[in-house]
Amino acid sequence: MGISVTEDLYSVFTKEKEHEALQRDSQSNQQEQVSLLLQNYMRLLLPEEEKFHGGWALLDCDPSLIDATHKDVDVLLLLSNCAYYVAYYDDEADKVNQYQRLSLENLEKIEIGPEPTFFGKPKFSCMRLHYKHQETSGYFHTLRAVPHSPEEDGKDAEMNMVIDFLSYPYFFSEIQDNDVLASTSHHGATGTEKWSISLEHLLDDAEGVRRFREFLKSEFSEENVLFWIECEDFKKTQDIERLRDKAKHIYGTYLSSKSSTQVNVEGQSRLSESMLGQPHPLMFQKLQDQIFNLMKFDSYSRFLRSDIFMKSKRLEESGNEETVAKRASRIYNT
Repeated sequence: MGISVTEDLYSVFTKEKEHEALQRDSQSNQQEQVSLLLQNYMRLLLPEEEKFHGGWALLDCDPSLIDATHKDVDVLLLLSNCAYYVAYYDDEADKVNQYQRLSLENLEKIEIGPEPTFFGKPKFSCMRLHYKHQETSGYFHTLRAVPHSPEEDGKDAEMNMVIDFLSYPYFFSEIQDNDVLASTSHHGATGTEKWSISLEHLLDDAEGVRRFREFLKSEFSEENVLFWIECEDFKKTQDIERLRDKAKHIYGTYLSSKSSTQVNVEGQSRLSESMLGQPHPLMFQKLQDQIFNLMKFDSYSRFLRSDIFMKSKRLEESGNEETVAKRASRIYNT
């Protein structure tokens, strides 16, 4: 029969479970508030012609900015299609008191390493963004992620933040692809040539998306790209009622455990149906990023070797040969 569990021991287990549940709720509420804060300052700081691509709530860990009490300096890092913004947030005043806009063209390099400190062994790893100011190098921002719990040492959180920032599709497109385009090797690329440059280019092409969907459907994972597409549309929605309807649709179709087309991402549990009543454009951002990276590092490479891609490529090549032949014929007959 075994030894019965005493009422006191059962009470301890129950309290531990209740404490864990409260912690999860607190973290979820905090993440929701951070997302709303990022969305508000995205609207305030970014001009209309810039497209917002991502935002992070971080800490500035430059020792020169930390006072004698070692109080952390809160920073909002916002990324657009052509610049990044470092906004210093004042907790007491509940507002940003200063910010800096830096063109992505002036971003020279990104380093990852231990947090700079005057005393003791560094506890956190951090990211340092090196940039030019008025054509002069030597400027940088040193940032790290905010630990989600006191037990967290910050390393995993920081690495996730760095991976998010570096692997963000539009960030790569703006920095790396501009260099490639400058060499004219990819300038004006269309069709399968464009699709093979990167997943970002593929998703920017309507026919490419159709063929990629066809491929994913053959692998029983079409919901991944459909989820990504609907999240892109969701972020552009301005009307609050339409935003609410789309949030419910995305949750019910791709995130609910009851859905037959549920995507495989971590974090669905942090989104509840109660949150859908007060949606904001970035509420699915983290999950969308996970799906993008899943497609980029898994499905995309197989797509480029698939019969669907090869067939499209052969059709293009035969079409180009036919066009060249017709032109040659016209020239010969004139």
